[in-house]
Amino acid sequence: MVNVKINYRKAQILDINEIYNTLLKAFEPYKSNYTNDAYNATVLTLKDIKNRILGDKYEIYVVTKDKKIIGTFSILKKNKDILHLRSMAVHPDFQGKGFGLFILRKIDMFAKKNNYKFISLDTSKPLKRAIKFYKNFGFEFTGNNQDFYGVKIFEMIKEIND
Repeated sequence: MVNVKINYRKAQILDINEIYNTLLKAFEPYKSNYTNDAYNATVLTLKDIKNRILGDKYEIYVVTKDKKIIGTFSILKKNKDILHLRSMAVHPDFQGKGFGLFILRKIDMFAKKNNYKFISLDTSKPLKRAIKFYKNFGFEFTGNNQDFYGVKIFEMIKEIND
C-alpha cells in the first residue's frame, strides 16, 4: 500500500451502488455455501444499504483508494461494552493487499476511542481465509453459534487492549 491514498468515511446515499457491488463481488465465490435468504441478508439489498445509511442503528462506512470505493463495513453498537462488526467486505481486486487490516485497525481505534471493551463479529465455516485473518488480529471464537437463515454462524470476539 505504499504511495496509495487510502481513506475511510461514513457512507453516503450516492455510495449505495458501489457498496452493493463490493458486497456482491466479495461474497459471490461463497454463494453456494449460503441459503438464498442467508446470502441476501449478507449481500445487502440496495434498500437495506440505504436504510443503514439513513438509520441510527448501524453506522456504515466505505474504504476508498484514490477516491474509488474498494471496501465497506458496518458497525452496530450492541451495548456499552460491545461494538459489533457487520458486512465487512473488500472488493476481490483489492483483497490480500492490506485493506482488510486497514479496516480492522480503524474499527479497533474507534472502539478504543469510544471506550468499548470488545469487538464482536459473526462468520461461517466457508470463510476460512477471513477466519484466519480475524484470528491473526486477535479475535477468538466464543462458542456462541446460531442459525442465520439456515446457515450456522459462529461468533468471534476481540478484547480491546489499551
